[in-house]
Amino acid sequence: MKFDFEKYKGQKVAMHCKTEQEAIDFCNYMHENGKRWFSGRTYKQATNYSDYGSETCYWFNNGTYASRTYAIEEKIEILEWSDYMNKVFTKSDLKNGDVLIKRNGCVEIAIPETGITIMEDGHINEFIDINEDLTSRIFDAFDIVKVYRPKETYQCDFANYYFTQGKLIFDRDVIEPIEVTLEEIAALKGVSVDRIRIKD
Repeated sequence: MKFDFEKYKGQKVAMHCKTEQEAIDFCNYMHENGKRWFSGRTYKQATNYSDYGSETCYWFNNGTYASRTYAIEEKIEILEWSDYMNKVFTKSDLKNGDVLIKRNGCVEIAIPETGITIMEDGHINEFIDINEDLTSRIFDAFDIVKVYRPKETYQCDFANYYFTQGKLIFDRDVIEPIEVTLEEIAALKGVSVDRIRIKD
């Protein structure tokens, strides 16, 4: 989902970027949409993020920026760029209580605050064994394929699969393409490979 500038045209509104990566992404998006700083410079030339750091807010309708604190004082509507940027879910996004489903079907509860996950039998695994992209450093079978975020306390539980009532916030099947060979396609269609023609 990307941002629609027209929806906020002429309004007193600012875009908050809480990380430098968000600021870079937002300024690139501004540049792609023909926006410029008040001075006439392009957004590709500078993000000005270092002035306010995690407080940085961009007044995109007039090409200026200031701190989030100032925006609040001035009663400016504040939007979050993280709600609009195309973001990949990573290990850093995990929160205490998130329920992890591994490729081998094991269920674990994440406690990133302490650097561990807990299995149903009480066994503890270390977060260090999980890569940033939620794959395992040990075996593919331990890759995290789904993450549920509980909305209620009882959903942070192994019993009766209550965790599936939480919000599904990561699903590897949605982001991982399936690789197939021509032979596999031919077998599915019940024909020989020489009868397969790929359409443009």
